[in-house]
Amino acid sequence: MNECDKAKMSVVVPTLGRETVVRTVETLLAARGGEELDIVVAGRVGDAGVKGQLERLCREHPNVRHLEVQWETGDSSRKKNAGAEAASGDIVAFLDDDVEVAEDWPEKMRAAFAEEGVGLASGPGLVPDGLNTVGRMAGLALSSGAAGYVARRYAGGGDGGAVAAGWDD
Repeated sequence: MNECDKAKMSVVVPTLGRETVVRTVETLLAARGGEELDIVVAGRVGDAGVKGQLERLCREHPNVRHLEVQWETGDSSRKKNAGAEAASGDIVAFLDDDVEVAEDWPEKMRAAFAEEGVGLASGPGLVPDGLNTVGRMAGLALSSGAAGYVARRYAGGGDGGAVAAGWDD
């Protein structure tokens, strides 16, 4: 077992308060090792039902925290920054609030960092059925080889050759 297998991982989920955030947290908890993840949801949740479900998850799972934060401008970036600041992990992952992770997602993320020099890792983006046409097109574009091209292009930037890693399965 290498150091990355033992590394604590935080997952920051900036949210718009949508009901999908509950499913995102549930899939993180259901993943292998999910109870060991440090899960930080950052954002205001206005809907009482969604807020109640999120509060229940926080009560039932001490590794889940909710930061009730909101800004007028730059909201998404600031939520990510607030979540990263609150995170306790050696590895910090960022997920949108409508993501459902696979059972092996935490393992695959940690494994990517086992390769020397890796500073950024990304997995495949799978587009769920049921999205409208524009949502499906955007999701397919972001999960395509073009997204990998951009990551590889920036990986060799001026920081001494950081490596971006991903997987395709």
